[in-house]
Amino acid sequence: MRGHAQKASPAGPLLGHARANASASRVWATVNVCDTDRSPDAMGLRASMPGNGRNQLMFMRFSVQWYSGQAEAWLDVPGGVSPWQRAGSARYAARQAGYTFDFVTPPSGRGYLMRGSVEFQWRALQRTVARRDAWDATGVKRPARPRWKVAKRNSILTRTGIKGVDGGDPPGTSKAICLISNPA
Repeated sequence: MRGHAQKASPAGPLLGHARANASASRVWATVNVCDTDRSPDAMGLRASMPGNGRNQLMFMRFSVQWYSGQAEAWLDVPGGVSPWQRAGSARYAARQAGYTFDFVTPPSGRGYLMRGSVEFQWRALQRTVARRDAWDATGVKRPARPRWKVAKRNSILTRTGIKGVDGGDPPGTSKAICLISNPA
């Protein structure tokens, strides 16, 4: 399975230094590309996550699932997970990012019913305290190295009817599911 990141949305308004509430209307995931002439056998996922006004970075990871009629369940697509995509600073009101997955053309007369899920992470830079025995060979104490830690996480499934979705094919596309098919 192949895929590629979609272009990130431009930065929106800053939240400032005051802590902001994470509005539910700014957290969403949708299908913005679904087996079109310009993107055959592809499914694009797009998501938005709200900033919180803090000095954090926001990341998203996109996954795809297919519906199995035999199992009567949604199953994970093998290899259908994107790398973590950096959405930007949490100082912004909200940021969008996306990922498009390319699939093998289904057999003639068949199709794949797909949906997406998105994991969100807000990561904060935390300084660690140096251990007492953290000395180098010259007898100098080594400084603590800062590390990125997950401060908050969330995950949601794709849904339809989202307004303001960037990068759609055609523009404005917002679906909960996608049928990738090969008509007979």
